[in-house]
Amino acid sequence: MLLDAVAEDVARRLVGTAAGDPVWVNPLAGRTYRLTGPAGTRFLKLSPPGAPPGHDVLVEAERLRWAGARVPVPEVLATGSDDGVHWLLTAGLPGTPASDPRWRADPTWTAHELGRAARSFHDGLAAALPDCPWSWRIPDRLAAAADADADRADAGGADADRARSLATHAPPEEDLVVGHGDLCLPNLLLGTDGLLTGFVDLGRLGVADRAADLGALVWSLGYNGLEAVAEEFLAAYGRGVDRAAVEWYRAFYPLA
Repeated sequence: MLLDAVAEDVARRLVGTAAGDPVWVNPLAGRTYRLTGPAGTRFLKLSPPGAPPGHDVLVEAERLRWAGARVPVPEVLATGSDDGVHWLLTAGLPGTPASDPRWRADPTWTAHELGRAARSFHDGLAAALPDCPWSWRIPDRLAAAADADADRADAGGADADRARSLATHAPPEEDLVVGHGDLCLPNLLLGTDGLLTGFVDLGRLGVADRAADLGALVWSLGYNGLEAVAEEFLAAYGRGVDRAAVEWYRAFYPLA
């Protein structure tokens, strides 16, 4: 397959190792490989030709560079394009995704740390909000959902249609932050002490309502069997939030 061939070539040229097996395959056929070489762990992400912006690794590279001085995210080491396949090589961050089963042993602790982590992301980028060049507001998400459905032959426009219907009852976008865009458990890394070590997958980073990220993480808690500690997560975030808006964004997240 084209992406696998490009991954092998980039891995050998830049890291001196084979690409191996992908550790993640997204719904639009993008791939992420873990590479272990003389310089340590690297991650190689690839997006197929014609991938929409939210799944284009060159778009993500821009956001990583912009956010990297303010919040802990992977360092961009190299980017490129071969045969229409875009690729991004980053340094590895320490830690294990918050979706790992080990964090379910003490769900209350995990919820508290995730709340603090989400708050640290928004606070860390607060001063940069006026200068953020990207948007993750509802119209942008609706447009991205339509593009994604068009690229998935089996989707039939269903997600985009449901998202548009839900958007007719959207809460006002008033409490703006620089949002992560995909703040779910696999994208937050926790160290062996259970404390945050970093954020990954910033391809949709942009200005959004504060509740957008919180709704995504509440959805992800439920998906990972931790729905019972959703309130603990929101309390640990440490700031009054509109619970109705969080619930709306929770429903909107898997659609757009």
